[in-house]
Amino acid sequence: MGFHSAMVRQNNFRASPQILKNTMFVIVLIFLFIGTNIFLTSVVQAASFPSLRVEPQSIEFESLEVGSSSPVQTVTISNYVDSTNVLTIFDIYVSGPDSDDFMIVSDHCSGRILDGSISSTLEIVFTPTTVGNREATLMIPTNATAEPYKLALSGIGITSNSNLTTKSIIDEGDNLIITDQVPASNDSSPSMSWGWILVILSVSVLVVILITRTKGFKRK
Repeated sequence: MGFHSAMVRQNNFRASPQILKNTMFVIVLIFLFIGTNIFLTSVVQAASFPSLRVEPQSIEFESLEVGSSSPVQTVTISNYVDSTNVLTIFDIYVSGPDSDDFMIVSDHCSGRILDGSISSTLEIVFTPTTVGNREATLMIPTNATAEPYKLALSGIGITSNSNLTTKSIIDEGDNLIITDQVPASNDSSPSMSWGWILVILSVSVLVVILITRTKGFKRK
């Protein structure tokens, strides 16, 4: 009698296959809800920010004698055409070890508020103060990203009898090397990616469970 009672109690604690399936079903629904929530939150956050475009992405000036100045190079800052949010540009500045060699000579961007499809420009010159590679970064703080957009600046200072040569240039007669512009990082959110992953995994498991349950009903 005691053995029979113990077996009954043990069987009561065993979860039936149906209970396990229902538990898995609930867990999948929870993950599906969490993934969808993360994804939708990321979409709303991305939609609440303006879209920043900076052209070019980097500027490489020609090699110049120390103390001489390069031709003016222009940087264009714009708000995406399809953006419905205004872009606020804060004070732009040059940073880096050789920041004194690069000067903003005309700034029509700092302090401006740009609607969609509106752009503004600033101009920079390079005046090397010593011989060798000179590097700095144009910092463009806006409300589009948490950190300022960084545009690389570089050039080479030479002496009048230097054998240094300039690097190849894209357009004949143009001393500016421009790389293809890559949009700012606010349109690819890690949380959005995780949201997609959770949604896809949850839906896949949910489909498998539903197929298994359907086959079970057919057997009955």
